[in-house]
Amino acid sequence: MPEETTDRQSAPQPSAGEAWGDVVVQLDALAAAVARWSKAAVNDPDYRRHANEFANSLRDMGSKAAEVVDDAAQS
Repeated sequence: MPEETTDRQSAPQPSAGEAWGDVVVQLDALAAAVARWSKAAVNDPDYRRHANEFANSLRDMGSKAAEVVDDAAQS
């Protein structure tokens, strides 16, 4: 694994636009996966529990993302 870490550190950093494009692609993929899961799980008795867990995870992720953006904007 040290090689992998070194490779990532020596790889050229993407531009802000490229990084943003990657974020958009990954968010689109997440949205599609959530839609597939929701359609497949709607009749599953555990769905409600998983839906609540997922909603809490999204809230946590959103808070962390907002913190990072705020910190970057202030630096």
